[in-house]
Amino acid sequence: MNDSPNTAELDAAIVAHAQDHWRKVAMVIAMVIDTMGLPLTDEHFERIGKRIVALVGFGRVESQGDVSRWRHSEVRRPRVETPQYCHLCALLTRKSRNTWTRATFFTSSG
Repeated sequence: MNDSPNTAELDAAIVAHAQDHWRKVAMVIAMVIDTMGLPLTDEHFERIGKRIVALVGFGRVESQGDVSRWRHSEVRRPRVETPQYCHLCALLTRKSRNTWTRATFFTSSG
C-alpha cells in the first residue's frame, strides 16, 4: 500500500496494536508492517522500532524490558489511573412510586 508512511501514521498504528495488555515489541512491529502493507525490509523494522522507543519516551506507550531487544521486551497502552474505592454507597430518596428525586453517593477509601 504505502511504502513510506509518515510518523503520525506509524505512531497511530503502533498505539493501536499495543493494546491494553502487554505485547512483545516484535509482535507489534510485525502487526504494524502487516496492517500498513509495508515490505519486509530492515529499514521499516528499524524505523518502527525507533518510533516505539520514542513513544515510550513520550509516555504514549508503557514498556517493560529493554525495548531495543524486540523479542525480550513488551509494550502496552498506558493504564488510566482511577481512584480505588473500598465502599461505594448510594442513598436514594423516593418521591413517588416510580420516581427517584435524589441520589447521594458516599465514597470511602480504606
